[in-house]
Amino acid sequence: MNEEINVQSGTGNVFADLGLENADELLRKAELMRQINVLTEQIGTINLDQIRTNLQIDLFPLQSQNLSELSIAQLSHCFACLSNYVKIENNRKSIEIEI
Repeated sequence: MNEEINVQSGTGNVFADLGLENADELLRKAELMRQINVLTEQIGTINLDQIRTNLQIDLFPLQSQNLSELSIAQLSHCFACLSNYVKIENNRKSIEIEI
């Protein structure tokens, strides 16, 4: 019952540890998706429709959940748009509070 368990330290890139091709690219995509998910949780689904219309960006590819279908450029663009939206909304709210 007291078997010794062999543990190895990871490289910090789970995709490389799994031996996947393009591990660095997959890690960058996964991190961008994580950050995008944080922003979309802050924004809420109702406002996402408004963002799609106002900013004319396509968030549909993000719903595919398949990182291999998305480019880093697509993810970076969506992240930048969503990040700017959150900053604008936060600034607007802080101005309303001060008034």
